[in-house]
Amino acid sequence: MKILVVTEQRQGKWNNASFETLAAAQQIAKDTSSAVTALVIGKGVAEFAEDLAAKNVAEVLKVEHDLLEAYTSDGYCVALKQVIVSAKPDLVLFPHTYQVRDFAPKLAAMLGKGMIGDCIGYRQEGGKLVFVRQMFQGKTVADVTFTGAAPWFASFQSGAFRADLLAPHPSGKAPVNAVAVSLSAEQIRTRPLDLFKEAKSAVGRKRSPKRSAAKSRRRVRFAMKAGFPWSARSAAPDRPLRRSSTWLWASAARFSTSWA
Repeated sequence: MKILVVTEQRQGKWNNASFETLAAAQQIAKDTSSAVTALVIGKGVAEFAEDLAAKNVAEVLKVEHDLLEAYTSDGYCVALKQVIVSAKPDLVLFPHTYQVRDFAPKLAAMLGKGMIGDCIGYRQEGGKLVFVRQMFQGKTVADVTFTGAAPWFASFQSGAFRADLLAPHPSGKAPVNAVAVSLSAEQIRTRPLDLFKEAKSAVGRKRSPKRSAAKSRRRVRFAMKAGFPWSARSAAPDRPLRRSSTWLWASAARFSTSWA
């Protein structure tokens, strides 16, 4: 079996989930006596390809095009479809990222295949790979297998495998092969915009001393109502709540919850 791992890089940086998925592919290859091929796509990705070549893979495919400099689902699907048809892998693996969620199901559909997404593990059973994925917000898990002919598509959840267990190449470096793809501007129907960046001020906002003191007094009053002892000193407006009183307040909160 031939395994193809589609890695993800963006704006000159790796997504670490790519190496976790590559570690999963190495483990599957070990269990099934398969070969792993790593793929990097974009523009100016020679350094990324060299990073992958240092890992224990059979080869690295480098897919470059001017229209792949900025990510678009149309561009990636058109290019990767050509690579998959040419390379003929049996299993195509992705890291389960927001970008993969956007294009990978569409890519599988273009080839007339289904996809098992957000997997947390796998096992080999009866000569088949069984993928494990969570359902209903992690309340249960399901065993899923592929039917029909290859190629099969799957993505692994971030953290499902350890990137630090990724094996290096035994001889130092795997071959890097460039793959030419045909892509035109007319095939890309979407226009990429600036990446979303969360405002730093929206996270970890500091509280003013007055607000902290008021919150401490409310905690003490809550502990008193629950019947716990408290320190008058800790309720002073110019002093923060002491650690012991904080523990009492937390205990009162747990006790009140048990009443409900």
